[in-house]
Amino acid sequence: MDDFFEILLPNRNKKAHRIIGYKNSDNCWICTTLCKDSDGYVKIHFKGKDTRLHRAVYDEFIGLTSKDLFVMHECDNPGCCNLEHLMAGTAAENNLHKQERGRQGNVSRRLTSKEKDEIAKSQKPNCELARIYNVSRTTIRNAKRNYKPSIKERRSKDKPSIKNDRCKNKKIKKASD
Repeated sequence: MDDFFEILLPNRNKKAHRIIGYKNSDNCWICTTLCKDSDGYVKIHFKGKDTRLHRAVYDEFIGLTSKDLFVMHECDNPGCCNLEHLMAGTAAENNLHKQERGRQGNVSRRLTSKEKDEIAKSQKPNCELARIYNVSRTTIRNAKRNYKPSIKERRSKDKPSIKNDRCKNKKIKKASD
């Protein structure tokens, strides 16, 4: 039974959460009794609110001095709740930790107006444009969806400017009065 673990976490209604799981080859404690979220973290209701299991375990057995602190995985396994693999840090430390280990994901960046124009006019698939501009497919889709041509593009060569149209309309109204 050395390959399994059990943790009892207190609950608000005086019953304990019984967390059961197994230890993998890296000595990560992987919970098998609770559900994971889309990022692979185990979810739990702890101290009256929903939180992630690794944070609840760290808070219960080591203690978090601030709500602003993050609980980071030394093992890079989001499902792990082994206290030996967990450490607390600030948001900046967490971001640096993710960046050093290549877990930063798609770093968001803003597209320039020129890039948005190029994307809107392009016939290439969104996934290819996302690779070219180093952004997500959602960013590409939004750039296409929210695209508004510049004022110069909206006006044709033979159409007078909007300002001149307004002035002419005012003159016509005055003349008719």
